[in-house]
Amino acid sequence: MDVSLMDARGETSGSSLTRRLGTGVGWLMIGRLGLAFSGLASSVALARLMSPREFGMMAAITVVLFLGNALTEGGFVSPIIQRTQVDADLRNAVFSLSAIFGLVLGALAAVASPWVAGFFRIEGLEWPLLAAVVIIPIKAMAAPAIGLLMRDHRYREVTVAALLSNIFAYSIVAILLAALGFGIWALVIPSILAALTELVLVGRAAGPPRKFVWRITDRNFIRDWRASVSSGLLNWGALSSPNVIVGRLFGADGLGLYSRAGSLFSMATQLFSTTVERVMFSGLSGVQEDSERVTLLFRRMLSVLLPIYVTIGVGLAIHAEPIIRILFGSQWLAAIPVTSVLFLAFSGRASYKISESLALSKGRFNSVAFRQLLYLVLVSVGLLVGSPHGLVGVASGFTAAIWIFYVVSVLQARHLVDLSWASIAFVHLRAVGIAGVGAFADIAAIWSFSRFGWLLSHGAGAMAFVIVLAVTMSLLPDRIIGEDLVWARRRIFSLIKIRTGRPVVGLPVVSVD
Repeated sequence: MDVSLMDARGETSGSSLTRRLGTGVGWLMIGRLGLAFSGLASSVALARLMSPREFGMMAAITVVLFLGNALTEGGFVSPIIQRTQVDADLRNAVFSLSAIFGLVLGALAAVASPWVAGFFRIEGLEWPLLAAVVIIPIKAMAAPAIGLLMRDHRYREVTVAALLSNIFAYSIVAILLAALGFGIWALVIPSILAALTELVLVGRAAGPPRKFVWRITDRNFIRDWRASVSSGLLNWGALSSPNVIVGRLFGADGLGLYSRAGSLFSMATQLFSTTVERVMFSGLSGVQEDSERVTLLFRRMLSVLLPIYVTIGVGLAIHAEPIIRILFGSQWLAAIPVTSVLFLAFSGRASYKISESLALSKGRFNSVAFRQLLYLVLVSVGLLVGSPHGLVGVASGFTAAIWIFYVVSVLQARHLVDLSWASIAFVHLRAVGIAGVGAFADIAAIWSFSRFGWLLSHGAGAMAFVIVLAVTMSLLPDRIIGEDLVWARRRIFSLIKIRTGRPVVGLPVVSVD
């Protein structure tokens, strides 16, 4: 589509938006890959140096930390990114008020720490929790800088800050402290160091506020801030309810097992979907008034990403056993069925972030907040219904809630873009079909090689999964794949030719508009 207009941030529209989104996805994907691999390496080491109980204690602490992060980052970052213009007064006010807000929340969390420790009935939790609440004001001070960098499409600075802070804190300091026998403090101290390091890096990149401003005069910003805070609070409730319920009902050891399974689920979600969510939100916010381009970008993102997400989720669920055995060792085998069930929720969780980003880019903060309330209700009910059946029942209730919410989110997105029900249904059926072909080959190979042990059988299944999917995507006719996947496939083939100087064997290379 040939568009020569200027977008809301003063940049040439059309292909420039696609390039910015592509660059943003690239940088954030680099960061997510780095964080995933460094986090995976540290998790592997720490799982062998620490007990499920200590991980359960940290999971209880993160309930409080995530609340502070939801209220600060969720309250100030999204409205900043969504703004078409940010003047000096608004910029200074956001920095000032976010810091004050974080200090107040940190103080309240410190006062409430004995009550939180008593609620979870975990011995020895109070002092680590009291120390960890200092992270809340630190994150609050960093949130405006991250929002401004994201708004200006400065993804490299955000990526470098997150990557360096996490590698330093968790891949070096945490492992060293765990090896020295620091117990739960081997997780608390690195969390504080990571937050401090990120604050220094993003603050330097964005620049400090010029002066203290204690009041925001933009009524629209205040309205969006209130809605975003409400949404963040509800999102925290939904995301933290598994830890709250599991910790209360199953104790520190049960929470430790569930949290390790949940950490793998969250790692996969953050690696793939959070990257796209942030870039899509900031990119669509710049063209929110151009309904045709918004529809095109949303349709393209959903058509391309949904098959990827469904395929990844199914593959991870099938191979939960070798993932747990290889990464965490024999003391974590009880987490295998929980991990497998949670991975079945991956594609629903990752995909609803696409439709929610669309709503946020349109400034529909109130509707997003209402859906977060629905999300909280669905997750809480699912967890409670499943809890009599143990940790697997809790995971099953969570997975069911995620998929119900995804359906609601897609229905809402349908009202914001010009897409027919038939096209949306076709996108989903195609994604399930593509993933189903690979899953069938995977399970068949695992069954065929099962007599050779779990490692060889799952290795054969994974190879069959990848080969069948590659052949399927390469040979399916364009009318089955659809124009958006054809567009993505042509870009991949052309990039391969650019990098290697040779076309993909047996496949045509076409020019990319």
